[in-house]
Amino acid sequence: MNCPFCQNLKTIKESKLSIAIYDKYPVNKGHTLIIPKRHVSNYFDLTDEEKLDLHKLMEEMKIYLVLMSI
Repeated sequence: MNCPFCQNLKTIKESKLSIAIYDKYPVNKGHTLIIPKRHVSNYFDLTDEEKLDLHKLMEEMKIYLVLMSI
């Protein structure tokens, strides 16, 4: 599969079902992508467990980015 997110991943944080990476073309400092590990065509194809995992990792990244900016 030719997935742009799976090529040259520099993982910041990882959970059971999700990965956080810095955006290759950031529009601001700390621009981060939270992506599911399972390939799906859109967000609505994710399971409830995967959606919850994405949101949990997003909250963890919010704290991480705040701490890194200090």
